[in-house]
Amino acid sequence: MRSAAPLLFLLLSSLGGLAVASAADDGTRPKVTDNAMTARLDALERNLSALQKYAYNSAVVGGEKGGSSSSQSIANLNADEITEQFKSLRSEIEKLQYSDARLKEKTSQIVADLDYRITQLEKNKSAGRDASIDGALDAVDDYLEDRQESDSASGAYSGSDTANSANGGANSSDSKLAKAKSPEEQYQDAYTLLRAVPVGGSYIKAVKAFDKFITQNPKHALVGNAYYWMAEAYANNGDYDTAAVQYLNGYKANPSGGRAPDNLLGLGKALLKLNKRQEACSTLGKLKVSFPNASNTVKRNAAQVMKQAGCS
Repeated sequence: MRSAAPLLFLLLSSLGGLAVASAADDGTRPKVTDNAMTARLDALERNLSALQKYAYNSAVVGGEKGGSSSSQSIANLNADEITEQFKSLRSEIEKLQYSDARLKEKTSQIVADLDYRITQLEKNKSAGRDASIDGALDAVDDYLEDRQESDSASGAYSGSDTANSANGGANSSDSKLAKAKSPEEQYQDAYTLLRAVPVGGSYIKAVKAFDKFITQNPKHALVGNAYYWMAEAYANNGDYDTAAVQYLNGYKANPSGGRAPDNLLGLGKALLKLNKRQEACSTLGKLKVSFPNASNTVKRNAAQVMKQAGCS
């Protein structure tokens, strides 16, 4: 019959490993997974069973051979002590596993709460930033309206009314012809007139044609484009007041349209020309926030204007 020493050594080794695994988590104990802990317990149970069988067999053989009962008592005592230690260790491990599960649950709750709070902060920050920029854009609108009223009172060249009066206005036949065309044809005619203007030439006919298109088709998707080209014409003539008004009208007519980024960029440029740096920065800030996917050309030009304006 084999000696009890190897079995005792295996049991003590298993107990030592379990004791380390179940020690207080002070940052020094090894990382032991649940699977590893279970494997150690299974090994301990097998070794304990083998030791008990060894003690029983030793008692039977010793009785048959007249051996002393002290060896049997010592073996039984060791087996009982190990059994109690085993039960105590299993209880401690179960407590640790429960605590670990609770800790993971609390950690998940904390992480979820932090994610929610961060998301809400980002939303509030974005909403506050958009509200601030929109408020500044409203201030630009008020400023341009005041300038337009002042220019109109002094008889300055301003807006579509001047364009309508230029060249003596349209005669009745021209009006009937324009009405007979589709909105898209009217827009294309106005754009053709604009493109035909030579360097240093007059944009009055083109502006008048775009203005008529807007008047007759106020809800059309191309209204924002028409305002943009009117604003470009005024800007090329150095009339930045009227250009700024038309850029803003174009943006307000279709704030999510294809020309919306261009209208905001043009408005920023015109405001800078009028030495309204703060308003220009607010407008270009609106462009940056509202249109992160604008074309690279628009982004590059906006960055240049912001640099010129000294925007922070």
